Amino acid sequence: MEKEKSEIISMSVKQETLDKLDIIGKELGIDSRSEIIRSAVNLLDLEIKNQSQIKGKISALLILIHEHANTTNKIHSIQNLVKTHLHNHLENESCLDVFVLEGNSNEIKSLSQQFQKDKKIKIVRLIIL
Repeated sequence: MEKEKSEIISMSVKQETLDKLDIIGKELGIDSRSEIIRSAVNLLDLEIKNQSQIKGKISALLILIHEHANTTNKIHSIQNLVKTHLHNHLENESCLDVFVLEGNSNEIKSLSQQFQKDKKIKIVRLIIL
């Protein structure tokens, strides 16, 4: 069996991200930053594949942590999907929003992807119920 060729890539990350990478490595007992990144990519790949299989009308939980008042317009634009909305101010000038959503799976997945692209949102987590 032939060994798969590895490609070397170069990337820039902020020190904060590098520190997080090292902490994750210690927690998981992984010494190699490359191995941590490979594992993270595999987890994201699995999540995307799982979400791509979901069709039709669904219920989902969407969790956002963002800077205060940064997502007001986007949050108001999803009201047609929202069954329940919980908002809480956190100590570090951030906000936590938890939504119970119900609607078309493609619309909910697209919404989650839009929030993922917003650099002002620190955490986006979509859980299909």
